[in-house]
Amino acid sequence: KLYFPKGTYLFNKLDINNKSGFELLGDGFDSVLKCNNPDTSSFFYFIKMSNGKNYKCHNLYIDSNYIGSNFAFSFVNVSNSLIEKCFITGATSQRTLNLQNFDANYGYDNIIKNNFILKDNQTCNSGALIECTGELSGEMNQFLHNTKILNNTCICKCEEYIGDVDLFDCIETDNCYDTLIDGNYCETTMHHGISLDTRNARTICSNNHLISKSTLSSGIRNGIEITGSYGAELMEGIVSNNIIDGFRTNGIAVNAINYSIIGNKINNSNRGIILLELCTTGNMICENICTNITEFGIFVSGSVAKARILNNNAKIYLGDGTGSQNYIVSPVTVNDLKNGMSRIEYINGLFNTDYTQGIQTNGLALNMLSDGRLVIYNRYTNTWQSISKSNI
Repeated sequence: KLYFPKGTYLFNKLDINNKSGFELLGDGFDSVLKCNNPDTSSFFYFIKMSNGKNYKCHNLYIDSNYIGSNFAFSFVNVSNSLIEKCFITGATSQRTLNLQNFDANYGYDNIIKNNFILKDNQTCNSGALIECTGELSGEMNQFLHNTKILNNTCICKCEEYIGDVDLFDCIETDNCYDTLIDGNYCETTMHHGISLDTRNARTICSNNHLISKSTLSSGIRNGIEITGSYGAELMEGIVSNNIIDGFRTNGIAVNAINYSIIGNKINNSNRGIILLELCTTGNMICENICTNITEFGIFVSGSVAKARILNNNAKIYLGDGTGSQNYIVSPVTVNDLKNGMSRIEYINGLFNTDYTQGIQTNGLALNMLSDGRLVIYNRYTNTWQSISKSNI
């Protein structure tokens, strides 16, 4: 154990290497570890615990003091390790709290919980407040497995940025399997709340409260971003029961397969939920509530994106195209569906392959829409169209 009683401790770096079973602890936020005079010539870790198992860090105030380009705190190549009840601040660049793995011997069963993470300096480089990432080598055994990110508070107050404007998140995971992100509070003046990026599989992201207070005029801002460059390897996740408020671009952006987006509450966004071009298989959008949305609550873009869209309190947009078919149970109007009528497989009780006699075009009669019209599927033109009684 390395124990810091109440007080402020100034030093340059603390690097604890190859110390399985090591515990770093203090007497709560009155035990302050503060960076004094770091090497500012390159990125470095103010505090790093690496190459071991069963590390613990808890009940400390960790302040890298806004000096240089630094990571405030990192777990590197660890398993079965825990960081909890810490106040972590002072990072000017990159990650404030970082869990990363580059070694096949590590990367399993780590927990980050009940911490307070703060970025409050005026100008920061891109980088998450909590970032968990495995090695991008294609080897699954170098990913992070079974990581839990629980009940943390992440607050970003930065007003200016350098670097990539769209890589500034409260919580970000890359190359992670079986991750649980639950019960976190994220408040940001920058960009995304939670980002599930490259090669995330079987992530559960639930019960988080995400608030954007950004006044920036540029950059994408999503409450929860599920979009990675490897597409099919971003799969089989659940995003449920999150509260998302004020993110200018989208409440939830999905670019993955086999994701379930269930029971989220989205307020004050341009779009509530957007499905992008990699959403080709197994996605379900269910029981979400979208309020104060500028455009559409559910926006299915591109010609190939598809999903089962069930019982949402949201207006639906289907982009034009001839690709994947969507299954919809929702009160909709023809105007809501815009140009994507040919992309409906099922809507409110009937399939596009069903026939109803008595309609001149041998199309499909649907339930009365909320504006009093019916729609049919015209099998000669392969389009949906609205009809009135005079057309029959």
